Amino acid sequence: MFSQIRLHRNNYHYDFILKVCQIVNENLFIDESKGNYKFMDFTREEKAMARLFEAFVRNFYKVETDFSVSSDSIKWQFESDNAEDLEMLPTMLTDITLQDKNQKIIIDTKYYKEAFQTRYDKQKINSNNLYQLFSYLKNQETNIDLTLNCKGILLYPSIQNDFVHSFKYENHRIRIMSINLNQAWQNIRNDLLKIVA
Repeated sequence: MFSQIRLHRNNYHYDFILKVCQIVNENLFIDESKGNYKFMDFTREEKAMARLFEAFVRNFYKVETDFSVSSDSIKWQFESDNAEDLEMLPTMLTDITLQDKNQKIIIDTKYYKEAFQTRYDKQKINSNNLYQLFSYLKNQETNIDLTLNCKGILLYPSIQNDFVHSFKYENHRIRIMSINLNQAWQNIRNDLLKIVA
C-alpha cells in the first residue's frame, strides 16, 4: 500500500507523516479472538526506528534550512569493458544530501542500540558505516569544488553520552557524531542546525 505512493515536489511535505503512518500500520495487530487492535512496541524494532530517525532528520532540514534536501543516487566511478559487469554494482543511495551554492553535505543516519563496536575492550567506529560514507564521498566527486569539498556525517541518535569524532581525508571533512534526542525540542533544533552550520 505505502510502496504505491509517489512523492514529488508538490506533495513531498507529506513524506514524514506517511512514514509515521507506515510504522503505525506495520505494527498494528488484530486480536482475532476479541476483534481488538494491539499496537506493537516498535521502539524495539531497529529497522522501524532507523526509518523514522532518517525521515525525521531529512524533514527537519527540509523545513528548518534553505538547503536543497534530497536522497541522491551516486554512480560508482568504476570502469569495465563489459557493460554487464557494471550492472552488477549495487546502488549507492544517500540517506540525506544537503546542498546550497556554498557546500554539499552527505548525512548517513544510523540507528543502533550501540553506536560503536567493541574490539579487545576498546570501542571502535562501525567499519561498515564508515566504508559506506567514504564510498559516497569518493564516488560523488567530479571536477566541481562543491563535490571535492563535500562533507560527510554519520549521525546517531543518543539519549546520553554524546560524542563527536572528526577526521579529514583530502578535502573531505568527516564527522561521526550523535544528536541527543533526550532534551527539549529547542535544544534538539539548535544542535541539528549547528551540525550543518
